[in-house]
Amino acid sequence: MKQYVINSVAISNAGNVRENNEDNLFLNGVTLDTDIKDTAIMGDRAESGLFAVCDGMGGEAYGEVASAIAVDTLNEIHQQTLEQGKCFAEVIDLYAEEANARICAEIERNDGQRMALQI
Repeated sequence: MKQYVINSVAISNAGNVRENNEDNLFLNGVTLDTDIKDTAIMGDRAESGLFAVCDGMGGEAYGEVASAIAVDTLNEIHQQTLEQGKCFAEVIDLYAEEANARICAEIERNDGQRMALQI
């Protein structure tokens, strides 16, 4: 059987309009530190992968918080699936529900201040 390797790269930049970068990225268990002011780059080389871009929506307060929560939750659940020998596809619904619950809890902690992101 032929073995394939996936070379992946993730790049994020706040652009010219926003002061801060609201994006968060997940690449095979590694998250991108988007606190870096300029362009942030990360890469990976593996036989398989789980990749996500969580885009905090500009114009809404705390978009960067929502995207960080989404990526942190993904990282936790991804690690659990690896430890249990499961495939992430088996728990994707659990991930969506858990990330949503954590974002909603954060909204409540911030007196109802809206947060928005795209996954």
